[in-house]
Amino acid sequence: MENIYFLILVGQCFWGLDRKFVFLEHSFNDYVDNFLFDRYIDSETIDDDGLFYIQGLLRSYHNHMKNRYLKYSTGVRNQILEIFLEKKSEKITNDLLDDLVETAVKSEKIWLQIQESINQGLLRLPIKVVELLELRVKEFSEAVKISSPLFMYAMNMEKHEELAENMDMHFRVYKVLKVLEKLEDFGEKSNKKILEFERIINSFLIENNKKIKIDGNGIIKIKHGNQQIDIENISSGERQLIILFGNVIFNEEIEKQQVFIIDEPELSLHLSWQDKFTSSLYQYCMENNKKLQLILATHSPSIINDYSKKLKFVRGYND
Repeated sequence: MENIYFLILVGQCFWGLDRKFVFLEHSFNDYVDNFLFDRYIDSETIDDDGLFYIQGLLRSYHNHMKNRYLKYSTGVRNQILEIFLEKKSEKITNDLLDDLVETAVKSEKIWLQIQESINQGLLRLPIKVVELLELRVKEFSEAVKISSPLFMYAMNMEKHEELAENMDMHFRVYKVLKVLEKLEDFGEKSNKKILEFERIINSFLIENNKKIKIDGNGIIKIKHGNQQIDIENISSGERQLIILFGNVIFNEEIEKQQVFIIDEPELSLHLSWQDKFTSSLYQYCMENNKKLQLILATHSPSIINDYSKKLKFVRGYND
């Protein structure tokens, strides 16, 4: 009898037709055996538990990132108070003036982003400090819009004494805005995975006039047009995308793997979604988890799409 050789995979994950993720080596071998010889495990329980699990992953990740942001924002709050309590701000040098003007130009945008964090309770400042900050940021922005060239000479020109007198406060506001800008950068990095998850899923849902959004509590919300819909009422294809990409992005166990095998990813996906599925998955992994090797077992030319050079034909056991 002809010898049959199996590749021993270390650090593997398998997503079979029952749409359950398997990480343990002995379970993986059982799945591969079923997969290669068409002895598939019953696929009745396909989506509900998967959606519930993804929601749990999202809430856990969201809460972890929220706690990190709160810890970081506590330091930011202390820095802001220290800046305004300084006896006198440091002298403005010519090297800082260009950046000061640039910061003033985008100060309104920075403040709007910070207000959202304040409203959500992520940045905790006394109300009077918030009101004072809002006023000073507005004055700072308007002063630059009206007379930004004068900032270059304000400390030396007698004709603009009022502007020169206000430079100390403007510089304090500038320093506060730089601190707040770093806070927003920290927040964006913390939310990177959530934003990427929303972007990928919405690139598919847009065809159905639907949109996914993760709310302030880490809960999945889906709209059809302007109408909120229950996540339990979405299609099987939409469920599959949420479960797969949710695990790939938020499941730390998958991040530890070296090989990820997906059996028939085209199931429940209409052709236009199949066309973009592989590129969406591949691009995310290349940008965020390069060590992970993807193996897709498919009967669909649309799944293969532009990756024909990476295609390997596998014939049946009796062929």
